[in-house]
Amino acid sequence: MTAPHTPRARMVAALALLTLCACRDASRDATSSGDQPVRGGTLHLVGNLDADSFFPTAAALIFDYQLFRGTTRQLLTFPSDSAFERQLTLVADIAREVPTRENGGISNDGLTYTFHLQPNVRWNSAPPRAVTAGDFVRAIKMTCNPALPGGTLPYYTATISGLTAYCDGFAKVKPTPPAMRAYLESHDVSGVRAVDDSTLRITLRQPALDFLNLVALPALTPFPIEYLAYLPNDAQMRQHLLSVGPYAVHGHIANRTIALGRNPTWDASTDHVRRAWVDSIHVDVSASAEAAWQQIEAGTADAAFGIGISPTTTTQLVATHDPRLVQYPAGEGAIWYWYLAINMNRTAAGGALTKLEVRHALQYAVNRMAIVQISSGPSVTMPTSQVALPGWSGHTHDEPYATSGWRGDSARARQLLAAAGYPNGLTLKLAAMRVPQFEKMAQTLQADFNRAGITLEIITLSPVEYFGTYLGGLAAAERGDWDLAIANWSADWFGVNGRSVYTSFDDRAYMKNTGNYGHYANAEANRRMDRALAARTTAEADSLWRDYTALVNADSPIIPLVGIKGGIMHAPRVRNCLVSVQGALGADCDITNLWLAGAKGGQP
Repeated sequence: MTAPHTPRARMVAALALLTLCACRDASRDATSSGDQPVRGGTLHLVGNLDADSFFPTAAALIFDYQLFRGTTRQLLTFPSDSAFERQLTLVADIAREVPTRENGGISNDGLTYTFHLQPNVRWNSAPPRAVTAGDFVRAIKMTCNPALPGGTLPYYTATISGLTAYCDGFAKVKPTPPAMRAYLESHDVSGVRAVDDSTLRITLRQPALDFLNLVALPALTPFPIEYLAYLPNDAQMRQHLLSVGPYAVHGHIANRTIALGRNPTWDASTDHVRRAWVDSIHVDVSASAEAAWQQIEAGTADAAFGIGISPTTTTQLVATHDPRLVQYPAGEGAIWYWYLAINMNRTAAGGALTKLEVRHALQYAVNRMAIVQISSGPSVTMPTSQVALPGWSGHTHDEPYATSGWRGDSARARQLLAAAGYPNGLTLKLAAMRVPQFEKMAQTLQADFNRAGITLEIITLSPVEYFGTYLGGLAAAERGDWDLAIANWSADWFGVNGRSVYTSFDDRAYMKNTGNYGHYANAEANRRMDRALAARTTAEADSLWRDYTALVNADSPIIPLVGIKGGIMHAPRVRNCLVSVQGALGADCDITNLWLAGAKGGQP
């Protein structure tokens, strides 16, 4: 936020993963078929929501990244591998190598990063041309365009020298293509330079252990000059999409279908991550969630596009050890969590939620085990009362608000409410998305809170209203339209990932589409975050992030509910279905590395 990060992943996970499946470990071969890879065939994906954005800088949903895996490339990326832990090591993509101090790519003071681009990585433009360092400079500048700024923008303003000043000026520009192009081409970012067509140099404000992870996010996909003629992600731009990946968008009918086909300018010799076995990809986004899973069960569709598996189906699949399922990560790790956002504005609940005793009462009012049961069950869902999940920076095994059997403590909640001046309880407005998983969770929470003397009035909204108006916007929270809201959050990467997972608590990044939905502000938390972000070693960062999460846990700006593993289900003919952690920790099968059993017309 201007210390750390974005919205993406959260608003992200929310629509894409309304429920998660419990599946088997991805470190085991997902198919165990012994089949040799074959080239050819059409992969059929099915879902109930269209892609949110074809503009990588501003994309916010996990399944957007599923498509970007096939149509975009970055300087660095994460490989797909049958062993999840091997997916977490960055590799070179458009860059020739991962910068290190040893190869001269990172300066001794840790402030300057130099990337040398591969030759023969080309746009499918007319005529085709090479991707240049200037395309990456343009991408960095466009992260803060006034028409559609990226949710991950705070990552980059917090790290790249001169970007904040550049973006402050860009925010004042009229959001039209001519005005934006004029500003972009007449203003520079002091810390970003194309030394020549194949050399990009980025200077940081201070050393950042996680900067290479930021470089690998889809937001820093190269940006072609042709896109400056359009408003980001508008209908005109969608008709003129360019690709540097193995696939290109060949057609898109809004809310109906997306078609990808081979990109003839893609050179496999420059891409050691994407094998591109299938010839084409057809995405049907018009089905209901129930119909989509029926198609996958019947084999008339191959895999899901942005929808999760129901808890009932999950239980059945786990019980039968269904080979079509893949679960990640192994062990106690989790990908994302459900939580209740708390509106910290004084307009909410008459200011009640600004009182620490009230927020603590809410922590004890929740029956987290009930949330486990209506999510995906204990095999993939873990109750938690802390802001850091296993595998996240700052995680400890101390649970600050644990109760017996994780079933809540309504008596203690009532005592805390009385001490805060509410002996007769409270009435709060709970916002939820109008989909079965959210609605069932809201009803469960309503019963839990009622036992603690808290009346929940449930407000349900469509997905667009929920994230566009209530959570993604700012005005609804500031007006006090909601007091609590069901939300979820995921990390953008594992390892030193505090910048990714704690945006929800940084008021310096309070802006549209970031995860600080309720405008939590704590100056001491910000100071601790800054110290952790400036750490020079992983061990130092781990210690400082634990210091940070201890403070935030005690302050209770959210109510963590459960952590959940990731899961994928696919049809029987799909082989090598591996999760992709590119841009989000798991969306679905990596479309660039699976193949289809029985596909015709290809060579291994």
